[in-house]
Amino acid sequence: MTRMRRQLQTTTARREANISHPQARALFAVSSACAILVVACLVIYLDDASLEMVRRINMSQSDGSAYREIVEWRKPVVLTSTVADRWKASKWTSKFLSWKLPHILAYRQELDPVFMTFHDGKPLEHLVNEYWKDFNEKVNVTIPELLHWQVSGGNHDKNDDNFLYFSQDISLLRDWFPDIVSHTMPINDLVVSEGGIQVNLWIGRAGITTHMHYDAMYNFFYQIQGQKRFTLLPPTSCLYLYPCLHPHYGHSQVDIMAPDMKKFPLFNRSAEVVIVVHPGELLVVPPFWFHHVETLQESVSLNVWSDASEYILMNNIYSKPVPLELEWLFERRVQATRLYSHLLLKALGIQSDDFIQKLFFTRYFPLYGYDSARANLRVNETFTLEMRAICDTNWSVRVLQRDVLSESDVSRCLGGIVPLFMAMSDRAILEVLLANYLEHLVHVCVGLDQVYSFFQVCQVTGLD
Repeated sequence: MTRMRRQLQTTTARREANISHPQARALFAVSSACAILVVACLVIYLDDASLEMVRRINMSQSDGSAYREIVEWRKPVVLTSTVADRWKASKWTSKFLSWKLPHILAYRQELDPVFMTFHDGKPLEHLVNEYWKDFNEKVNVTIPELLHWQVSGGNHDKNDDNFLYFSQDISLLRDWFPDIVSHTMPINDLVVSEGGIQVNLWIGRAGITTHMHYDAMYNFFYQIQGQKRFTLLPPTSCLYLYPCLHPHYGHSQVDIMAPDMKKFPLFNRSAEVVIVVHPGELLVVPPFWFHHVETLQESVSLNVWSDASEYILMNNIYSKPVPLELEWLFERRVQATRLYSHLLLKALGIQSDDFIQKLFFTRYFPLYGYDSARANLRVNETFTLEMRAICDTNWSVRVLQRDVLSESDVSRCLGGIVPLFMAMSDRAILEVLLANYLEHLVHVCVGLDQVYSFFQVCQVTGLD
């Protein structure tokens, strides 16, 4: 079990969070139960799934603890007259920054103004079809070049096919701007947890868009110049996430501006929240809320990240052993992974087949099986036949535990992770992170090339 635990840890990214384009911090994020403070005077709700109105809350009479109370709601809120208004950075303009930062490394795309993180080195990258584009190209530019001042006076030029976007941890800009960190002080009121604290600078011209994604971070987003439109959906939304083994993990496969309802029939935007953020406003983007961001005018923004409570729990889960060994024959590893997944889901009160089928049809099938001619990932039919031959053997839990897994090992391993999953207060977030965990478990225990076939074929019907 020790070797398997080490491998499971090393094949997972450190964080499952923070995939806001264009920067990507790894994807394994984590939870601890948070009390949601219901303060009716701040935001008016229709119900848990649908937000009728987001109020802009004046914070001029609030102390630092009010920010923490608001983020614990796990609902989007717009704040005004905040601590950020006291920053020197609140007076920044794009012209000022062009003087302070003579050159920057910007993300570059051709033809498409919609940016999506591409995490190099993710396990499924080598299976991605040739047509799939790596979005991580960076170029050294000036801010006037970034914003096309010489072309269009800062406005989006629809005839231009070269799109640039800039995002950077401000601590990495000190070679050009030595006192940049002091320009965002104080930030204590906006730091919710001790881990993952980061302040980022975002600069872009009108028309630049960030694809729908989630972060596992507390996120205070402060608009300094221009306007941005956020389209947000709660964690309960079915957004057909890319597999967490895919370079686009954490992003939705759905183009929410033109959704293909034949390909993504469960996509529903009824709980959608749309917020235009103006200069001087601070948007609270809750962890695991999906958000799509459009730059409406030439824009300068800052945001403050810190780890969501889910991060600690999930990181702890990945440190725990699993009751399998890589030395076992392939058939035994498949059956053991199948059984362990079933017992974990059952311990969490989740119907195994329903969960595995949803994982397969919302994450993998749109990439592999919906349109074979344009499949994002290639399927090996031989692997599918091999997996079917193994999983069609209808063994009971009792037989599997006797012949495949040690019941005492299973109990010990489940006892280490089930309480951590159960500590997550939001069931929808738990299910996102649980699906990620199962993907990594299958990757390590069965093999990367077999992940699709396992989820397609190895349902657990009959194991109860």
